[in-house]
Amino acid sequence: MIELLSYAFLQRALVAGIIVGIIAPLLGSFLMVRRYSLIADTLAHASLAGVAIGAALGLQPVFAAA
Repeated sequence: MIELLSYAFLQRALVAGIIVGIIAPLLGSFLMVRRYSLIADTLAHASLAGVAIGAALGLQPVFAAA
């Protein structure tokens, strides 16, 4: 298992995962205090409706979501 760390791309992935694992909880706590926690969820659902309407009309979903 330790020999997997001899690959440079796995070393970078491990470092990136550790950094995200440290920063994400801190950022999440900050956003909860600022009451911004549901903005990303709202934007995702709004764009999902645009994708569904665009797909139903035969448009490109990426353009319909915007």
